[in-house]
Amino acid sequence: MGLFDKYEDAAAHKAKVLEGAEDASELEVKIKRCGPEGSRFQVKLWAAPSLRLNKKQKKAKNKK
Repeated sequence: MGLFDKYEDAAAHKAKVLEGAEDASELEVKIKRCGPEGSRFQVKLWAAPSLRLNKKQKKAKNKK
């Protein structure tokens, strides 16, 4: 979603993404440290854990 030098900028972007989402409960947005010595912040976006299939469900789905 984006790389930021300051945590405040990353948090503002996270809030903007969640605000613009139709159903925020279906999204998981996190801020992670990255870069040399954790000097930058990355905003990441995933589907909510309840929407993701675990490994056993994926295998069963592929066998059918």
